[in-house]
Amino acid sequence: MDTEHVLLALIEQPQGVVSQIFKMLKVDANPPAEQLDSILRTTAKVSDGIAEPGQTFITPGWHRSHLANEETNRMKDEKISTEHMFLAILSERDTPVAQLLEAEGISRDRVIESITQLRSGDTQ
Repeated sequence: MDTEHVLLALIEQPQGVVSQIFKMLKVDANPPAEQLDSILRTTAKVSDGIAEPGQTFITPGWHRSHLANEETNRMKDEKISTEHMFLAILSERDTPVAQLLEAEGISRDRVIESITQLRSGDTQ
């Protein structure tokens, strides 16, 4: 499991916070989802014989998930939620995911602004 898996799962939740953020930012989620799927199809897989059927490995890239906890604390929330994971993903630099999000014009500042609007009920 890598950052691309997590981001794709967040994007594919039609009623999820990340989908709402994409709508607020006027970003069509389909092209990024297709690009993520393409990235995942071309990345290396765990070698045969190492993984048992049904096992999931977490890559070093997603070990940075502690950043989601930091985002939770920064926002003074009690639990890690999808918006915290999304902000953690946005903190990546020089990765295919970072380039994809940057190309779509999705920045940390814009996402925080959207989260603030969502939480206040102001989604126009």
